[in-house]
Amino acid sequence: MKYQTALSIFASCSALLGCALAPSSYSNLRAEEPLPGPNESIIVFGTNATRMWLYFSPGAFEPEDRVFTPSAGSPLIYTVPSADEPYVAVRVPANTSYVLGKAQSKDGWATIKLSFCRKTQTLGFTAPAGKVLYVGNMQFIQLPKESAMSLPTYKLEYVDDFEGARKFMRSHYPALVPALESGEGFVVGETKGNCWR
Repeated sequence: MKYQTALSIFASCSALLGCALAPSSYSNLRAEEPLPGPNESIIVFGTNATRMWLYFSPGAFEPEDRVFTPSAGSPLIYTVPSADEPYVAVRVPANTSYVLGKAQSKDGWATIKLSFCRKTQTLGFTAPAGKVLYVGNMQFIQLPKESAMSLPTYKLEYVDDFEGARKFMRSHYPALVPALESGEGFVVGETKGNCWR
């Protein structure tokens, strides 16, 4: 399982953007978490964007056109605490797709902010009802800069590390491990609506 896309980012120095937001934990699950109900899903994914706030917008994905239409629902905000355990496990409403709309660093004065909208490609996943599903690892890979003044450019891709996800779940949520399945995320070619700020 491997999907990839190229992304551009811009950097800004902003105390308001860099420090004022309060992301949720990397998981909203308890240690002895029950299986998801008929209207819920538990999604597991990994990322090398450690110490980053990852903003996911709910909505509908059209696979034929690779177009994502955000809904009026509130964004999900997660942060991965360290590179030692680069996984997220979260209970979300089922039968909904979620797309990465923004990634923003939570450390330091200089804020790295990646905004994905309109024709900028990004990654997403769909939450199937009643499932505990691993959707892949979201990898942020910085590409060589064209010049010293160029903004950084990243390639974003899904890679598969199901065994790493299983190890994480076994350590934190052992009751859910027998139900954990391997799935696939998707690449979004266009996101309708306004850009994230």
